[in-house]
Amino acid sequence: MSKGFVFSLDVFFAAMIITFFLATFPSQEYETHYDKLMLLKQAQDTLNVLTPSLQSMNPSTINDSLKELIPPNLNHSLEVLYYNPDNSLNQSINLGDPVTTDFVNARRVFLVTSEGNITLLGKAEMRLWP
Repeated sequence: MSKGFVFSLDVFFAAMIITFFLATFPSQEYETHYDKLMLLKQAQDTLNVLTPSLQSMNPSTINDSLKELIPPNLNHSLEVLYYNPDNSLNQSINLGDPVTTDFVNARRVFLVTSEGNITLLGKAEMRLWP
């Protein structure tokens, strides 16, 4: 009877050690990326709200909208590319700060229309960092 009890204790301690390691290491990985998740959501939301300004193709309108949408404690970089229907580049707009190495990146594709017809395809890429 004592052999079965000792074996049960060994299995119990082994399960406790495995559970400890499984609970510790993945949570450390997710904790380091949580702050970036909030930045990514901020960038995606900003691009969603910014779409009408992006469709105007006016850099000053886009920049004014960015100033209203992005908190002053965040740095940003926005690149907007407008393509013709034949995939040639029509216009490029770059706004914001020089990019660092530690940032989040969000993209959005949108259409520019005129009188109900699609005239250009746009791609916006926003980078945010603290």
